[in-house]
Amino acid sequence: MTDKTSGPAVSGSTAPARAAETAAPDFQDLVAPVPDAVRKESVAVGVSRAPSAGARWAAEFAGTTVLVFAGVGTGIFATQVIDSALGFGLGLLAVLVAFGHVSGGHFNPAVTLAAVVSGRTPAKVGA
Repeated sequence: MTDKTSGPAVSGSTAPARAAETAAPDFQDLVAPVPDAVRKESVAVGVSRAPSAGARWAAEFAGTTVLVFAGVGTGIFATQVIDSALGFGLGLLAVLVAFGHVSGGHFNPAVTLAAVVSGRTPAKVGA
């Protein structure tokens, strides 16, 4: 036979015992410690994190050039509208993969200028 009155020993009020039972569990002991070697940045000494303004402008120029030539080049030889659309889409995908991490990936001078004017993109690196 089981005793239904067994439970936490209560002396006086049961409020502190219930508060301890309903408190959020602490899982810090379950988290694996991160070694110091992993916490350190993997960037070599003397290498800046952000690309220079020249690199950003060069990436925008190269990306826009490739996008225009890919789109217009496929548009010239396209037999259907979908061919031209695929040319622009695949050209944009190629320049995003190649230069997107450097320039931010606008590849349209009008969009880049609008982003700078609206304050969404800094005009200078470090601004």
